[in-house]
Amino acid sequence: VINTINVYYNINKKLDRDNIYKKFIDKGYICKFNPEIYAGIKLTFKIDDTKKQPSELDGKCNCELKCICDNITFLIFQTGNILVTGFKRIDIIESIIKTIMKEIIF
Repeated sequence: VINTINVYYNINKKLDRDNIYKKFIDKGYICKFNPEIYAGIKLTFKIDDTKKQPSELDGKCNCELKCICDNITFLIFQTGNILVTGFKRIDIIESIIKTIMKEIIF
């Protein structure tokens, strides 16, 4: 049984957290950024259980009442370090990271 898989990587590029945060908010992602409290952007990528294929996952909740989605949390730092926590399926890791990286790298 897999409880959680965590991924850490560095893109070797300094990031503009303000622009990245704004981009995620504009696209409808659940995202928090308050540099006075925490240095990283916290992005919650929602995994909708009705979407079985990695290519179908868009990171947004489509639940009608109470959210029952699994959460993948991205912690994105100015240094280019990115920590991703909460994966429960190996087959979705690459697809989700690529989806988010398209938003981070302009």
